[in-house]
Amino acid sequence: MNNHSPKLRRIWPKGFTLLEILVASTLLIIISGFLLQLLSGTSRLIEQNRGRFSADTRAQAVLGLLDEEIQDGIIRPDLAAFPGGRMELYTRRRAQGGDRPVSLVGYHVDTTAGTLQRAAIPTSWTPASATDFSFGNTNSLPLLPAYTSTNPAWREVASGVVALRLTFVGIDGLASTTQFIQGGTNATSGVLVTVATIDDRTESRLRDTGKLTPFLQDNFWLASPPVNQTFGQYWNSQISSQTNQGFSHLRIAERYVPLPH
Repeated sequence: MNNHSPKLRRIWPKGFTLLEILVASTLLIIISGFLLQLLSGTSRLIEQNRGRFSADTRAQAVLGLLDEEIQDGIIRPDLAAFPGGRMELYTRRRAQGGDRPVSLVGYHVDTTAGTLQRAAIPTSWTPASATDFSFGNTNSLPLLPAYTSTNPAWREVASGVVALRLTFVGIDGLASTTQFIQGGTNATSGVLVTVATIDDRTESRLRDTGKLTPFLQDNFWLASPPVNQTFGQYWNSQISSQTNQGFSHLRIAERYVPLPH
């Protein structure tokens, strides 16, 4: 019997060759670049969604405000409402400085600052209160002052508002973007309110680059939609052909508001 143990050979781990190291380094660089690109794209997506959420929240807040204003509106055959398709009417709300729960209200988009402005003219119970109303004038509301940025009657209620348009829907189903009709078989039964808003960062970026005012005053917002489209549908259909960077975080929202009875 052989009592001698076989000699043990010490085996050292084999090292990496230069070629293997180069291949591994190349793969690591490729994978790192892919991950960086993926993370960058994810970051942009998160930022974009955050901007859309902010613009959507703003749009819904504006719609809610206008919804309540219209629901409180005073619709009478001897008083004008929505003259020229504008958001102007008497409402059952007391304005500051008045002692009567009625005020003349108007909304206007400042196309140099991107803000929604509101004016509320008070009324009173005094003997001279008749002068607070333009009875018999169904075409205009002369007691509502024209908007200027320096007029203290107008106050900002929302920022980041690009456009506001109204569509008047009759009981016969026909719609008009300029004419509110009281009485008759085609009387207006409700108002479709359309707003376009942007988020804070887009607003700041446009302002810093001097592009905010041109964006707000673009003829795109002034064009009338085809007869078979609402303002919202028309704007959305046209956005894809626009190159202005403000459209990336733009939110267009609509709400139908039935008129009070």
